[in-house]
Amino acid sequence: MCADPTTTEASNTVTPRLDDWTVTALKRTYVPPTGSLVQCESCHNTHKVAKGSGVWDVTRLSNPTNTKLAWTGTVTDFCLTCHQTSATNGQTYARTRTATTLVAYDLAIRPVSSQLWPGWSKTAVGGIDFKTSGHFTTSSANRALCENCHDPHGSDSPELTAYTPATGRTVANSRLNTGTASREENLCYKCHNSGSGSVNGRYMDVQTPNGAGTYGHQITNKSLLHSDEETVGQLATVATRHVECADCHDPHAAQAGTRTVGTSTAGLVTKGAYGIVPPAAAGNFATPTAADYATIRLSGASTDLEAYLCFKCHAGPGTPLASVTTSSSTYMRTDLGKEFNPNNFSFHNVLGLAKAVGRNANAGEQYMRRSGEPGTQRHQVHHQPHRHDLGGLGQGRLRGKL
Repeated sequence: MCADPTTTEASNTVTPRLDDWTVTALKRTYVPPTGSLVQCESCHNTHKVAKGSGVWDVTRLSNPTNTKLAWTGTVTDFCLTCHQTSATNGQTYARTRTATTLVAYDLAIRPVSSQLWPGWSKTAVGGIDFKTSGHFTTSSANRALCENCHDPHGSDSPELTAYTPATGRTVANSRLNTGTASREENLCYKCHNSGSGSVNGRYMDVQTPNGAGTYGHQITNKSLLHSDEETVGQLATVATRHVECADCHDPHAAQAGTRTVGTSTAGLVTKGAYGIVPPAAAGNFATPTAADYATIRLSGASTDLEAYLCFKCHAGPGTPLASVTTSSSTYMRTDLGKEFNPNNFSFHNVLGLAKAVGRNANAGEQYMRRSGEPGTQRHQVHHQPHRHDLGGLGQGRLRGKL
């Protein structure tokens, strides 16, 4: 925000009037639809709100649906007044000025159309609601709510992320909204760190292994490449390829828990994240057509497969088929959509297909059997962990679970 240097005030030391200021930004800003605004008056009726005390005192807030009324609920419910409904753009409120109701401006949020993000609404999108997430449903003293992760006025990080400690926790500042303190993984580290166990044993420490470089997905290597509105194609571009916590976990939807043993279903910690579903290419070891991949938001359904999340970056349009050099080796990336194609002669069943076995009678028995179980196919002959494109398995297909 900057003052108009052409102001007609007689003295240069006079505080500029409100209409002398214009909003400027060096970083990405969110511009609402033409004629719609999110203004100070959208949340605060200057003639009604109280002075308040502390960082998040709701007595400063007015009801966005009628700012003549004071807000009496929680901060999270206040945010969800706009960030709700099944529409990706969130709730809108038309300007209303009557003796009993005041909505000073048409209230709306910038519309979006994103391949890998559900939009601004955090309630009831595809049956996924923030109030069913692990961050909301955990014990009240350890919740991560809107006010703990966002600053509605502004932040030096994308998506208004800023850490404000919950009651009972202390940090150097009451609100961390500048520099990189609350940016990307640093925001998650505020709770998911080596000291988490002393606060709540359910918090997984992800900061320590990331700092030690023991995770293959190095979230600290890249900064400010992730965007809610990115595409799968951008993940395959070397210049914009990255991995951040939010690529695999939706903080507004993820729930505690582990994946069900013996199934290919994704665990609830990935609920809300996006993946891609590969098509079955015709023929053995054929490459699926990139355009035939479909995006999917993991909703906790039994049909949500963990592999879909991996395929987002490692199959089809999401993977760059290029040479990669690490500290220990150089290798060529491969298309896992091709390697796990159900029409291959054999493959590990990460796609959770119904158990069915094909065989070529002329080639004889193609599968290892357990002693005493003639005719029952139990184990895949292992040559490579992902697939076989060689002739060692004849024309048989193995689709049994491993």
